[in-house]
Amino acid sequence: MSGTLRFVAQLHKGAAALDAGDGTDEALRAIVPPVHFSRRSAARRRCAPGRRRGFGRAMEQLAETALNVRRTPALGEALTQRALLFACHYGSPEGS
Repeated sequence: MSGTLRFVAQLHKGAAALDAGDGTDEALRAIVPPVHFSRRSAARRRCAPGRRRGFGRAMEQLAETALNVRRTPALGEALTQRALLFACHYGSPEGS
């Protein structure tokens, strides 16, 4: 869960750079570690302008889920599935 949260945070950072007026290449350079060349086109699509709000909501949900999984490990799998579906929805163009 923490790895997914870090990944969404990096996408949020790239989307914020685009919203601030940076070009796509500059926004992708803001992501650390650097985006692998084979994933660059997918990252360009994901970090479209206007997606920052959706990534913010997804990060909030993932952080809350990470805490709940630590508190109630028996429900970990169900909580994680729900959070990942939520993150996919809010990371998509329709969910932003």
